[in-house]
Amino acid sequence: MKKGNELDLDLKLRMMRFLWYNGYFTRRNINLLRYTYGKKTEQQYTDIDVLGVRIDENLKQHLTICDCKSGITAKTTERIFWLAGVMKYLGVERGIFLRTQVMEGKYIDLAKRLEIIPLSLEQLSELEKAYNVESKPYVGAFNKDVLDKDNIIFNNLRENARQVYDYIHFKYWVDPVQQQITSLVASESKIDKLSNMREEEKIFLQLYILSLLSISILNFSAPLLIISKKEKEYHVRENLLGGRIESMERKRLLEAFYDFMSKEISTRYQEKYPISKKDFTSHIYPRYLKYLLDLIERICLKPIAAVYVPKLLDVLAYELVLNKDKGDNIANQIFSYNSNFDIIEISKLTKDFITFGQRSGFISNERYNRLKDLMYIIEP
Repeated sequence: MKKGNELDLDLKLRMMRFLWYNGYFTRRNINLLRYTYGKKTEQQYTDIDVLGVRIDENLKQHLTICDCKSGITAKTTERIFWLAGVMKYLGVERGIFLRTQVMEGKYIDLAKRLEIIPLSLEQLSELEKAYNVESKPYVGAFNKDVLDKDNIIFNNLRENARQVYDYIHFKYWVDPVQQQITSLVASESKIDKLSNMREEEKIFLQLYILSLLSISILNFSAPLLIISKKEKEYHVRENLLGGRIESMERKRLLEAFYDFMSKEISTRYQEKYPISKKDFTSHIYPRYLKYLLDLIERICLKPIAAVYVPKLLDVLAYELVLNKDKGDNIANQIFSYNSNFDIIEISKLTKDFITFGQRSGFISNERYNRLKDLMYIIEP
């Protein structure tokens, strides 16, 4: 949706800013679409004005969604129940109901039972003051100066790689975490191979997708924090395939296929199958598995720093690539609200994610060097 035509844009951007400076990674205008046999249909369930993702120090993910409306046509009670339904569908912990004018006291009991916070614009202003947000800059995906620029890039992506566009804007938010990882890696590879997009656009898109991928990998890593290093590989392998039962089923299918093909080749050509069963079934796992294992190990060593990686990647994409910011102390300015922010440790982990992309083959060597140069700009 174009910036000029978007309803309630200022409310959405203010809410995104408020959430960002309270520890959230933010996105706006998330459409929930009906999928049939893995394909998007024309039926739209609904849309979410603002979505916030907060990752705690145990790498667990917490979601907040916001309904932001400046008009007065929608009935408040109906919208609160609508928001509660979307929260239940997505497994969201908290909802925020923001209106230009709303009598918070009138709806506080109903909203409290549904884990929803009703807010008027006046009360949001008070909270911005209370949390020292009112003077903070608009950055990343809520930077007003780059909204038209990212809109042009995403329209270009929709024209040239519709499946990638649909995935990162819609389906990503409802997929299980292991599917998010495999789909985002595939999306990164498609971006890397696009020939009809400018290099600057591809760098932005790869960082944008990498920020989503980092959220998924952190979420995927959460249960591994308490598992010994020796057992991590087994759990990563199995969970990446959807769990132990699904992994066993896939292996059985591959083994049965291998046995069938081996028998056919032996019967028809009196030859042995050219590879062993062990090597054949090993292809069930993605090629980037060993690099993912290494990345997860690094995350588990520095979980407090890791939670900031998605937001730093977002800053790289929007501020240094789209906004052409010179990066003079930009990270410390943006993250100064949190005393746990350690730019050196967070930069190291962010570079580990970029290196994961290069090793996995979806970030070219030339683009990898460009991204490293961007990282040097923001480091002290």
